[in-house]
Parts: sequence; structure tokens; C-alpha cells
Amino acid sequence: MDLHALLNLANTAFDKNGDGKVDLNDLAGAIGPLLNNGKSPEEASQNNLLSLASGLDLSGIVTQLQQGGLSAAVSSWLGDGANEPASADALVSALGQDKIAAFAARMGISQAQALSGLQTLLPQVIDQSSRGGQLLPTGQAGLGSLLSGLASNFLKR
Repeated sequence: MDLHALLNLANTAFDKNGDGKVDLNDLAGAIGPLLNNGKSPEEASQNNLLSLASGLDLSGIVTQLQQGGLSAAVSSWLGDGANEPASADALVSALGQDKIAAFAARMGISQAQALSGLQTLLPQVIDQSSRGGQLLPTGQAGLGSLLSGLASNFLKR
């Protein structure tokens, strides 16, 4: 997945006012607490794009989703075949209702829109970050490298 594709997905999934643009700092601040399970919400919410890109643990996210009841879906995302969908209820169960609510509030979108966006983004990012059922080594792909590219692109503007 290239930077352009990631931006398009984020804009489609989390555009709160219909202008086709997502505030990238809002996205970084919102996704940090949602997916950085090793940090306190205060630490994670202070992330900017660069620190978010370097701080996300994609293997930890995969493990959290698998342990949260999405093992079969995550296996399909890691594999080379078609991606199984994850239901909104399953994502809430795996990530936590409080984190979903905080993510939606930070983005200024409804919880339903947040879940719909995550249902789209998570499978694609994990799929593009893996081959043959395994995550690629850091730097070859993954959310961190995608967000790092996103941050670099954003900071050049």
C-alpha cells in the first residue's frame, strides 16, 4: 500500500465534514491511544505523526486483535488470500468500547463511522504489511512505515 492509497482510505473513512480531507494531526492523535496499548492514553494522545509512526507496534496490534476474538479474520489479513471482514462488534470487543469512543470523539465523527473506517483500514494495512502469514520486518512495510511516509509528506507542505 502506498502513501497515496493510505491517504485516500483515511480520507474516505474518517472525513468528518465531507471535504475529502482528514486533519493528519487529529488522525495521529486519535489513532495513537486506540492502538498504542503499551502507552497511557495521555502519552499516546500526545503523539505527532513522526512519533506515532515510530511508536506503533503492529505485531502488538495483531496480537491484541487475535486475542480479542478476531483470530480467523487476522489470519486472513496476514495470509496471501482474500481478507475476511471484521464486524463492528468484534472490533469493539477487541479494542474496547472506551477506546473506540475516544477515537471517534477525537476525530469528530460518530462511533459508527469510526468503526466502519477501522473495518476498512486495519485489514488493508495488516494485509499490506505481511506476506505468507507473517508480518514483514519493520521498515519493509507496516503501519509505522506507512505513517512515517505520511508524516514526511505532511511535514513537507
